[in-house]
Amino acid sequence: MTRVLGFDPSLRNWGFAACIWENSTGLVIQNTGTISVKSEETKPNKRDMHDAQMLFSNVHHLLKTFAPDVVVAEIPIGSQNANGMKGYAICITILAIIKQMGIPIIEISPYDLKRVVGSTTASKKDVVNWVNKQHPNLLPTHRGQLNISQSEHIADAIVAIYAHLTAKGAYHANPTDHHS
Repeated sequence: MTRVLGFDPSLRNWGFAACIWENSTGLVIQNTGTISVKSEETKPNKRDMHDAQMLFSNVHHLLKTFAPDVVVAEIPIGSQNANGMKGYAICITILAIIKQMGIPIIEISPYDLKRVVGSTTASKKDVVNWVNKQHPNLLPTHRGQLNISQSEHIADAIVAIYAHLTAKGAYHANPTDHHS
């Protein structure tokens, strides 16, 4: 049995999935969610510090609660503006701290994550739908329909784990599971 914590790091909406992997039973998802952080502070430097502290505090709580043997994280690739880069730096720093704590981190690229779904150009909706097919009734819904915006970060955390299992040869997607 391996305890796995999947992450989709983001300053504003950090997705997570706490799972157990066993060769005999496959992936059992125990808990999922999104850590949403938004300070009311108006001064940018104080807001950034507050948000970084709150995000790390929540991630640290997950680590203590689920005691993962390994963390699997989709590693963000840069950003298109200064605010995005600031969020990227905070996320990468939190992941580095986790690694420094002695918890192994498996880094998954967005390309490898989407490849599990069946297309390196898969949309957020494609990823969410793929997870919903693998794990029905797991992701958030609104009026009976999948809520893509609330599900996308959780779905990325889950698919990051599948990407790692695929790379290890422990999971092989059925071609009928793929979306184009």
